[in-house]
Amino acid sequence: MSDRELLERAAKACVLDGWYWNGDDMMYVKGHSYEKWRPLEDDGDAFRLAVKLNIFNTRSPGYEWPVAELFGLHGDDPYAATRRAIVRAAAALAKDAT
Repeated sequence: MSDRELLERAAKACVLDGWYWNGDDMMYVKGHSYEKWRPLEDDGDAFRLAVKLNIFNTRSPGYEWPVAELFGLHGDDPYAATRRAIVRAAAALAKDAT
């Protein structure tokens, strides 16, 4: 699954309304303007996604991926691996809901 598909599913899982693609950036409605939503690159966006979906307190399909696989994708960057795990868990929740 591409990063774009992963982000779209995560946005659906957290019911992120009013989003669209502006080139490579996913934008969402915040108040009366649009902001970038980058949970694969931004710790704050990833953390807010995890909290909104209660990922830390439930057994989610996203936890089925081995940590070694996630770190293999991101070298020695535990933050990037954690962000990806959160987005993948959110995308899996959206997939299960459909």
